[in-house]
Amino acid sequence: MMRRLCLILLVLMLLITTGMAEQEETMNITLTIGDLVIPATLRDNAAARDLLSRLPYTVTVSRGSVDFCGEIGDPLHYESGDFQKGWEYGDFMWMPEGNWFVIFTDGIETYGQGDWIVLGHMDNAWQALKEMSGTIQIRIAPADQSTEENQILVRVGDLVRTATLSDNASARAFRELLMQGPVVIQMQDYGGFEKVGPLGTSIVRSDEYITTSPGDIIFYLGNNVTIYYDVNSWDFTLLGHIDDATDANMREFLGNGNPTVTFSLPESTKEE
Repeated sequence: MMRRLCLILLVLMLLITTGMAEQEETMNITLTIGDLVIPATLRDNAAARDLLSRLPYTVTVSRGSVDFCGEIGDPLHYESGDFQKGWEYGDFMWMPEGNWFVIFTDGIETYGQGDWIVLGHMDNAWQALKEMSGTIQIRIAPADQSTEENQILVRVGDLVRTATLSDNASARAFRELLMQGPVVIQMQDYGGFEKVGPLGTSIVRSDEYITTSPGDIIFYLGNNVTIYYDVNSWDFTLLGHIDDATDANMREFLGNGNPTVTFSLPESTKEE
C-alpha cells in the first residue's frame, strides 16, 4: 500500500513539474494593429522561437475571404515536428509553402484540417479582426516591452526606420544622449557587413561575445556606432535592433556608399 502511495505521489510530482516547465516555455507577447492591442502567447516550437528572436517584428497582411494573410519576410526556421493538424480560432500561423503568416477569422470547417505551424494564440480580443478589411500592419512584440520608452528613429536621407533599444546600461546611456537632441554619425562601409562611424563621445560599454544579425545597432570599442546588414561575431555592445530588419532591406536602407545616419527619439518621448 505504501509503495503504491509513493508511486502515485511520484506521478503527481512529475505532472506538476511538467506543467511548470510548460509554463516556463511560454512567452507572453502582444499583437498591435493601430490602437488595438491583442495579448497573445507564443508556442514552444522552432518556428515560434525564430520569430521570438526577431521581435519586435511587423508583418503586413491583407484581408482574404476567410483570413488575413501576408508574407512574413525571411522564412522562419522550423522543424518537422512543428506541424500540427488543425487549428483554433485565435491561433496565428505560418505556412512554409508560400511563406505566409495567417490569421483565420472564418472557415474553420473548410481550412481547419490542414497541416499548419501554429506560432501562438491570441486572447478573445482577436475577434475585432473580423470587422477589419483591406491591408493592415501587425506589430508583434514582447508583452513587457514598452514601445515608447524603447523606441528610437534611424534616418538615412529621406528613409526612416524605427528601432528598439536593448535593456543594458549602454542603451540607456545612448538614449540619454538622444534626449539632448539627434545624434548624427557619418558612417562608412567596413568588411562588407556593416556601416560604422564615430559617436563623438564615450558612454559605458556592455560588451559580450555575440553574433550579429542584419539590423543590429552595435557600440564598438567604446567610441563607434555600427549598423549591421550582415553577420559578424565579436565582443560587442548591442545598443538595439532596427525593427523588421532583413539582409535585403538593410542593404537598401543603408545604401552602397557612406551614409549619414541620424538617430533620434520619437516626438512623443522627447519631453519626458
